[in-house]
Amino acid sequence: MTITKKRAKQEYRDSRGVAFADVRFMLPERPGNWPKIKRVEDQRVCQLMHELYHQCWRCGAGQVQAHHEFAGSRGASDELTAIFMLCPECHSNVHTRVFETGELLYLKWKHDRLNVDWVRMHLLCGYWLPDLIVKRS
Repeated sequence: MTITKKRAKQEYRDSRGVAFADVRFMLPERPGNWPKIKRVEDQRVCQLMHELYHQCWRCGAGQVQAHHEFAGSRGASDELTAIFMLCPECHSNVHTRVFETGELLYLKWKHDRLNVDWVRMHLLCGYWLPDLIVKRS
């Protein structure tokens, strides 16, 4: 995904007003030193997302599934900041890495800004999210 001048000026602030780039100043430098977190197990969160969103955030298709990002070895966390609404095809493409982490994060920010929490996303992922974003030349 090419970043346009308009998007480059965006600070991509989350629901608490934290800019995506500022998370580096809010957490210890080494991910191994980050606070340990518990994952949330609550099926009602997925149900709520299905009630709120009826179209795929990527392609606009009408049938959607809840995609849990940042599952890793700890397992998926049922919380609003970790769930992305995608159609079955786009959901499959996320798992086969057809589109990138950066695009997925942008879609969350674009469609569900009220539930974006950059710090929590970093903690759930266990890595610096900007390091996972692949830039195409």
